[in-house]
Amino acid sequence: MRNRTRALGIAMIVIGVIALFGQLGSNHWDRSERRAMPEMPAMPAMPEMPEMPEMPAMPDIDHQFSRFERGEFGGYDHGGAWIGGQIFKLLAVLLLVGLFIKARRRSNGYADDHSHATIHRF
Repeated sequence: MRNRTRALGIAMIVIGVIALFGQLGSNHWDRSERRAMPEMPAMPAMPEMPEMPEMPAMPDIDHQFSRFERGEFGGYDHGGAWIGGQIFKLLAVLLLVGLFIKARRRSNGYADDHSHATIHRF
């Protein structure tokens, strides 16, 4: 049981670190990548494109989407960091629940119930 708890703790730390670095890097990735790239030489001029006919105006479809889908709260562009954060929170809650149950068992005197296969000799 102790090994399983230790493995769960290590997994939580690893997932948390991945989530943290994902969240830190997601906002600044584009800017830092642009800064790191050397300036490219100017591209040769493209030949002139013929004039395209104007597209008809798009109908206003904002009322069909929620504010979340339109991106007012960041939309769906969370990337892996958001999922990693959610998984980390879930594992943290599960670990706290497990520790709470363990503490209650010890305080209630169930620590020496012999329901498991280990033989205790005192």
